[in-house]
Amino acid sequence: GAQLAVVKILAKDYPGALKALTISESDDPPPELATQRRHLNARALIGMGETPEALALIEEDTSLEAEKLRTEAYWSLGDWPRTAQSLRELVRSSGAKPGQELSQEQALYILNYAIALTLGGNDRGLLQLRQDYREGMIKANFGDAFTLIAAPEQFGLIKYDSIAARVRVAENFREFMTSYKKRLADGGLSSIN
Repeated sequence: GAQLAVVKILAKDYPGALKALTISESDDPPPELATQRRHLNARALIGMGETPEALALIEEDTSLEAEKLRTEAYWSLGDWPRTAQSLRELVRSSGAKPGQELSQEQALYILNYAIALTLGGNDRGLLQLRQDYREGMIKANFGDAFTLIAAPEQFGLIKYDSIAARVRVAENFREFMTSYKKRLADGGLSSIN
């Protein structure tokens, strides 16, 4: 049932995922399976827009997977302070340290954290994030996107009333970088290689 739920979630058939989980319920599953099923159930509920129910399912869960689900849930609700709080936890648990090199995963968490802080209008948090991670983000090839998103308003580059444009540019940049790195890993950027 859990395996079918994964397939249904990947196909964005969230009601089908919930049905697969319901039909395959057992009275005493092993703890690891019970946790996985709870996470799948929460993910399906988020996909269906039933975010408060999803958050209730993982309220006491302190696992990394539950934190990722909370981040997604708060993001979908547009609750930027809680999204930022959840992303701060993901940054911390990823082992990212100020002034040190960042993995791609850590850099993505930090970029999303910057987006949430920007959308939440948390200037103090953005200032601290810039101080802590600017160099690491540059080395991780996310410097342009990070600088764009985390730019202080007083620079006059972009006003907060155009935050959606900042986020869209950063997301496009992130998608470009992902595609670019995949093409490099697959053997080159053109058919000439």
